[in-house]
Amino acid sequence: MSFVMDALTELFGYNRGNFMFDRKLRQEREYMEQDMRIKQFLLYREDVRDLADLTISKMDSYLMVSLLEIGCCLDLLVEGVIRGAGPEDSRTPPPTWLLWLYTISLAE
Repeated sequence: MSFVMDALTELFGYNRGNFMFDRKLRQEREYMEQDMRIKQFLLYREDVRDLADLTISKMDSYLMVSLLEIGCCLDLLVEGVIRGAGPEDSRTPPPTWLLWLYTISLAE
C-alpha cells in the first residue's frame, strides 16, 4: 500500500516545482504587461497634449499676421490708400486699377 501512496505522491508532485516557477513568471509577465499598457496610454495622452499645444502655438503666430492684414484691409476700405514704408514724398502710390481690384476682392 505504501508503494501506491508513494507512486501517487510522485505522480502528482514530480513537476510541482516547475509549475510553481512558471506560475510566478506568468504573474510577473502579466504585471509587466499592465505596466506597459499604462505607460503606453500615458504616451498617447502626452502626444494628444503636444498636438493641442502645437495647434495653439500656431494660432498665436497666425494671430499677429492676420491682425496686420486686417489693419491694411481696413486702411484700404476706409481711406482708400495703402500706407507704405518710407518718407511721404519718396513713395509712389500703387496704380488705381490695382486698388479697385483689391477693394472689390475685400468687399466680396
